[in-house]
Amino acid sequence: MSRTRGSAAESTAPARAQNFRPGSGHRVVVGYDGSKEADVALEQAAKEAKARCAQLEVIVSWRYWPAKSITMVTPDFAHDAQAIADKAADQCRSIDADLASRIRISPEPAPLQLVGASVGADLLVVGQRGLGAFTGMVLGSVSQYCAHHASCPVMVTRDGNGDGDGGQIVVGFDGSEGSRRALAWGAEEAILRSCPIRVVSAWFGAEVFVTPSEAEEVTRTDVEEVGADLRRERPGIHVTTEVVEARAASALIAACRDASMLVVGSRGRGGFRGLLLGSVGLHCLHHASRTVVVVPSAHTN
Repeated sequence: MSRTRGSAAESTAPARAQNFRPGSGHRVVVGYDGSKEADVALEQAAKEAKARCAQLEVIVSWRYWPAKSITMVTPDFAHDAQAIADKAADQCRSIDADLASRIRISPEPAPLQLVGASVGADLLVVGQRGLGAFTGMVLGSVSQYCAHHASCPVMVTRDGNGDGDGGQIVVGFDGSEGSRRALAWGAEEAILRSCPIRVVSAWFGAEVFVTPSEAEEVTRTDVEEVGADLRRERPGIHVTTEVVEARAASALIAACRDASMLVVGSRGRGGFRGLLLGSVGLHCLHHASRTVVVVPSAHTN
């Protein structure tokens, strides 16, 4: 890996996965800053890349967020970024020596670089917290910026909480196009992981304009229909559905406690109205005890 000051530097791991197809366009992007949380994100991103026969792209940024907090790039910052990139390369080799990967060092602010790299990617992975350029993940501005603006699904990992394969995947569903995209992504992830998927839909009396019994009946009918469609379209996948009388955020947080992952759409309606742009999605990002994946409504990868 060469050292470059003031411009991006890239490195490609010496070994490529046997089933990786150069030029196929499949990429999994991960933000890395050398922290423990970033190690978790990198390990999970490597698993996701291997499952998708994709290239792993590791982004190392030496500039804090917001961009105005640093007005010039110094040798110290470049040197520190190079050391972090070297550690990332070592981590990639230790995780899977055959994984196709490259390390990108950038002087751009971390969130801008990550969102830019998300264009055309299969997945963007970030840790819940970090050091340096990634400080404040989940509770700060960086992860929220990625969740709001990334062009591909964003996975926010939790340290040691259900990030491995085999656990149940929970998907929030409200009948909106955004939740349908989330369900489609969650189903594909369940197939990759060979794990069950649980579709959760919520209704709350103060948010509906019909009787409680009617609200529950309509919600149950919708979620059972989508569950049946999923079983028919993807034979062999294990799907369960659940209707909860609760506010959406509370229902999803409770449902994912015994799962490996929570998947939500970037927009919704009814019980999930305002996901990410409102309180529900932000609540999930702040308080879910498991990995959270946000699927953008415009995702077409």
